[in-house]
Amino acid sequence: MNALAGVVTFLFVMQFPGERPIHYSHEVASIKECLFEVHEFLIKPSNQLLIRGGVLQVGCAMAFAPSEER
Repeated sequence: MNALAGVVTFLFVMQFPGERPIHYSHEVASIKECLFEVHEFLIKPSNQLLIRGGVLQVGCAMAFAPSEER
């Protein structure tokens, strides 16, 4: 992992028309792994999403520790 990077989290939000959004997230080993998962979810969306329609949001978030230099 990059020395500057902290925890990398994969984020997922899916919403079907008239329903509350479904939220999901989990930590991954690297930004590369996270971006791979984002790509997979976007090119292969769930069958339910394709049948019913809706909105899919996927992405990555990173947490950074404060700098030790002050």
